[in-house]
Amino acid sequence: MGDLFQSGANGVKTLSPSGEKRANATATQFGNSLAARPIVVEGYSATQDHDQQFVLSCNRAIAISQYLRTHFHLDARSIGIVFLMVQPPFGVHKNKWDGICIVVLK
Repeated sequence: MGDLFQSGANGVKTLSPSGEKRANATATQFGNSLAARPIVVEGYSATQDHDQQFVLSCNRAIAISQYLRTHFHLDARSIGIVFLMVQPPFGVHKNKWDGICIVVLK
């Protein structure tokens, strides 16, 4: 996960160039239909400290949602964010998750 984010101003995490490439690759799989679909960005953090889990998962979800919104000119009302801390996304068969998950609904 370290390669997706970098520290920005005031220590807030922002997308790294590698993170932007991965977000682009994920988003472009949906082609033109991406703009017509609701999106949920889930933020996760597997740090030991409970408070830091919340902060990091928030920062990650916000960074991805802002990038998707501005880079792909998406309506902010179609992107939701959720801070799930360490709980893994459904179906990944892992006991913790450290990063993000982009859910594009039909």
